[in-house]
Amino acid sequence: MEGITAGSFCAVMSRLNLVSAWVTPFIRVSEGVRRPARLRVRLRAFSPLPVVVQVMGTDIPMLAATAARLAAEPGVIGIDLNCACPSPIVVANGAGGGRLRQPRWIRDALLALRQACPATGLSVKVRVGIASEEELPGICEAVREGQPDFVMLHYRTVEERYQAVPDGLRRLARARALLPGLPLFGSGDLYTVEAAARMYAVAAVDGVTPARGLVANPWL
Repeated sequence: MEGITAGSFCAVMSRLNLVSAWVTPFIRVSEGVRRPARLRVRLRAFSPLPVVVQVMGTDIPMLAATAARLAAEPGVIGIDLNCACPSPIVVANGAGGGRLRQPRWIRDALLALRQACPATGLSVKVRVGIASEEELPGICEAVREGQPDFVMLHYRTVEERYQAVPDGLRRLARARALLPGLPLFGSGDLYTVEAAARMYAVAAVDGVTPARGLVANPWL
């Protein structure tokens, strides 16, 4: 959603009362902790609605310091750790979906983020694996140990990116079983209300996260 959920798109959606809060596109944390003024510029498009700010990177101390600065900003109600972006450039640099290669890193990052901003909501977005669904148990174990407030799971692997996946809901149902007690939001091909209803029915998710579907139909 980078380059889409920003600026006029968000302003119009907010003005029409089509959303009540935002999850921002990821903020790259790679070359240092951004100054508060620069972070405020990134948040401006979402005002005055509450926001969960998504961060992405590989350096845990920098991520934690950035999260602490973000948590101090008005309107920020949560921090989301992006471990799902399938962009080849991002993955090659070890960020986004590339973090799934090291599930223990995800656990450690979540624990550090929690310590950095204990009064702010904490979540993580992941995929079922880099190349195979069989990576899912290790990913889910790390997520459980990291103790986020909720999990967003895209049912494709990183390598599948956005291609058709016939058994996506079964994968989500498997994740539901591997994440007992953690609120789970499902992601993948949510273009209609009927698709969301199927996801709830088959995978027993607690919520859904339409992304491209919302761009296709802002009234979704």
